[in-house]
Amino acid sequence: MARKLKSDRVLFIAAMLMVFASVVMVYSASAPFALQKYKDPYYFLVRQGLWAVLGVAVLALTMRIDYRSYKNDALIWTGLGAVAVLLVATLLFGHTVNGARRWMSIAGMSFQPSEFAKIACVLFTALMLERRMHRINEVSYSLAPIAIVGAVFAGLIFLEPD
Repeated sequence: MARKLKSDRVLFIAAMLMVFASVVMVYSASAPFALQKYKDPYYFLVRQGLWAVLGVAVLALTMRIDYRSYKNDALIWTGLGAVAVLLVATLLFGHTVNGARRWMSIAGMSFQPSEFAKIACVLFTALMLERRMHRINEVSYSLAPIAIVGAVFAGLIFLEPD
């Protein structure tokens, strides 16, 4: 019988403390501005709190998935391709917020594809290092693909107007 994977309680509590602290910091930094602009000092606190709750829900869901399932080649390569397409689409059709065209809007929700690029790069890096561990000391063999993907994503993000 396979043993059940357990979550790291200390790591989870530390993450929850950081989420809570970030919500408090958003409130302390934005309350006067929110009161002046929206007539509600809790405007940004509520928004940040809702996103924090959504993030914790996604965290709880992903904690239930066996980490070995993330090693799927098709998943990682599809993710890299999708993120590359989103980054190019952002360059061409991105939504401008505060003078920066780094946002995509789909079905009324805005998001930054660069956030998905971080996740895709981490998964790709883990896959490459795991698959090329037998020749890890050969930099051109083990790290070149990671550097190329990272450079392409960084270049696409850099091209987005700031």
